[in-house]
Amino acid sequence: GPVYITTRAQNVNLRTQPGTLFPVSRVMPQGTRLQVLGLSPGGEWVYIVNDEGINGWVDKNFVDEFPAEQFPSVEPGDIQRISGRVLDASGLPVSGIGFAIEQTTASKSLRTDSVTDAAGAFYAYLPKKLSGVWTVSYISISSTSNAMTPDCLANTSACGQPQPGRVTVTLPTSAQLNFVWK
Repeated sequence: GPVYITTRAQNVNLRTQPGTLFPVSRVMPQGTRLQVLGLSPGGEWVYIVNDEGINGWVDKNFVDEFPAEQFPSVEPGDIQRISGRVLDASGLPVSGIGFAIEQTTASKSLRTDSVTDAAGAFYAYLPKKLSGVWTVSYISISSTSNAMTPDCLANTSACGQPQPGRVTVTLPTSAQLNFVWK
């Protein structure tokens, strides 16, 4: 049967697409009930329907935990995607690596973030109307990352970092970015 989750923070945004650069269709109070329909590739965004019958996307960090592996991957439509992968020197995926995807011009600054999944992949979703040069930069390592070693916990400079640490892409793009954890 249907699986329901609730928002676990105040003022959780229900977005039209999976990403912080998309419009907010509703702002939901803590405890709002949502039916899970699927997850975005990478699993950072949950595709839901609320009690009003409105479909949308919520950041997985702001809802109850649920058995995500039981739900299909839902490919969002009418978006642009910047994707990449982080592998270690042996070719194994590195999870929990955060990237900022941003564009800064004289008149505005736009940014969305993404984190690598268990396969070492990240997916950042952007509106179709956006274009130009964007920078993809390493920004963080999660405490649950498989790169988080005892040395790393004691001294984050011992954790390593992806190479290159920063790349630029021009939208639209379909190329996958590749990083090596060193």
